[in-house]
Amino acid sequence: THEGESDMKKLSLCIITALSLVSLGILTACGVSTAPKEAGSAQLPNPFVPCASIEDANEILGFTAAVPSDIPDGYETAAIAAVSSSDPAFVQIRYEYGEKTITYRIGKGSGNISGDYNSYEFTKTLEAGENTLTCSGAGELIYNAVWEADGYTYSLTATDGITENELQELVESIA
Repeated sequence: THEGESDMKKLSLCIITALSLVSLGILTACGVSTAPKEAGSAQLPNPFVPCASIEDANEILGFTAAVPSDIPDGYETAAIAAVSSSDPAFVQIRYEYGEKTITYRIGKGSGNISGDYNSYEFTKTLEAGENTLTCSGAGELIYNAVWEADGYTYSLTATDGITENELQELVESIA
């Protein structure tokens, strides 16, 4: 038994040494370095420029963003931002109701600007005014909608989902 205890101590010492080397970044586990980042290491800049108003965002981007006037009950404007470093550049308005969030984006051009890459139970088209929306959701709720009209691309993402009627009313109120 004495010999078995010695082997266990050696194994424990090897494991502790390996873990120490991993934590110091000298040895990597699974090919991933855990070395601490050096001060001044490069980070991607935040592309969102906070704006006090939609007019400020319009000035930064050089176009007039059409915004909804009919938001589901309880939601209030929480933040407005301009993103000029993306193609297309876009305005983002975040509405909040407690922990619930609706994010509306409009950009000059085309393409999906939602930033929502989740998989949903369904994807379907929905008519709202003269617009045809591609909607994704689950159950009776829509979590993401994208559409294009008159040279602009739009998206709407709701963290807790909204009904088809709420979505249609919101889209039809954009002016």
